[in-house]
Amino acid sequence: MWKRKYGFDSHRLPNMASLSGFIAKQKITNLWYDFDMKKIFFISIFGLLIITAVFLTIYTVGQQVLRQSANDPQIQMAEDAATQFQGGAAPQSMITSGTVNINESLSPYLDFYDPSGNPIAGTGILNGALPNLPAGIFDYTLKIGENRLTWQPQPGIRQAIVIVRITNSTHPGFVMAGRSLREVEIREDNLLKIVARLRVLLLYFL
Repeated sequence: MWKRKYGFDSHRLPNMASLSGFIAKQKITNLWYDFDMKKIFFISIFGLLIITAVFLTIYTVGQQVLRQSANDPQIQMAEDAATQFQGGAAPQSMITSGTVNINESLSPYLDFYDPSGNPIAGTGILNGALPNLPAGIFDYTLKIGENRLTWQPQPGIRQAIVIVRITNSTHPGFVMAGRSLREVEIREDNLLKIVARLRVLLLYFL
């Protein structure tokens, strides 16, 4: 009757159960696909963070090695001068070389300060005079005995300095050895560029 009246056979109607099952499977497939895409996205972000952290650690370690090595000659100079100070030598008698222009030179220098932090003698000259250091530097050195730090007296001039406290009763005060960080910071910048390029290269091949 259905075939005669409407032109098709009722036996050929889709199986509703099969159709429902197909739709359900398709929904599950789509959900699984969406889950996989989210998983891939989060794994990619996590991997990117890990790679970035590794290269940041490499740069930080390298930068610290370069910076700490910049203190090496100053540590010896300041401690040797402090030993002579303790033996009773006067600051002026320990000046055996000409002056060093801190504004321009890469040479190390040695300056001496009284207990109040006033410069009294030395080879390091800044803007034509012995440099004055912030009072807080001396206060902290009094507590720990030896202070190693980066000092920026003015823009564009950064120095690696080592300050040692002198407790000699004849000539108490402080001795400061320093030198420019210009070349060290150029190497730090080069290291940063190398690490950044390696990171980009690794991400490209991944």
